[in-house]
Amino acid sequence: NEGVLRSEFPVLEGSAKRFLFFEDAVYFNCSDNRMVALDRYGKVKSVYTLEGYTIGKDYCVDEEARKLLVLASKIQPEEKTPSIDDRLLSVDLISGEAAELLDMGVLLREYKAICKKNDEGVLDWLGLNSVQMCNGTGVLLGAREPSAAFKIKDIYGIPMLEYIIGEMPMFEGTGYEEYVLTKTDD
Repeated sequence: NEGVLRSEFPVLEGSAKRFLFFEDAVYFNCSDNRMVALDRYGKVKSVYTLEGYTIGKDYCVDEEARKLLVLASKIQPEEKTPSIDDRLLSVDLISGEAAELLDMGVLLREYKAICKKNDEGVLDWLGLNSVQMCNGTGVLLGAREPSAAFKIKDIYGIPMLEYIIGEMPMFEGTGYEEYVLTKTDD
């Protein structure tokens, strides 16, 4: 035995975006709207279904709260303009209960209002692609479209924008200029 592990992870559709190891399990998305926890023997411990959402590009564990934090898109009715990759959900690892913690379209409504739909009629205005826990109840969210990171505090209470790491021209005239950090050195 050379210590090489060969195995397959059960994925129903698409591909797993990330594998998170927390305590005695590995967590990953097994479909567009389901997360799964496997124990160390490869047995499915839990399946978490995120009804009404499509899992986005990243997720992380809030170890203190024992929750998964999942980037997602809300599935919109046909008559509404879809807006993708702009939500943060929590999944309680014990109860399996899922909840929407943050809609960036509400938090950044003035910025979203100036963004345009693509040729397919989809408003891909933000493109959240990374999430990292900060200071217990805050998160740092990376976003593709504005090439920026957003520090959000109090995600389990009333989420508030704390600061933005990005280029000022992307946010001029949006009302969020005061949140953009100023670069002080190379």
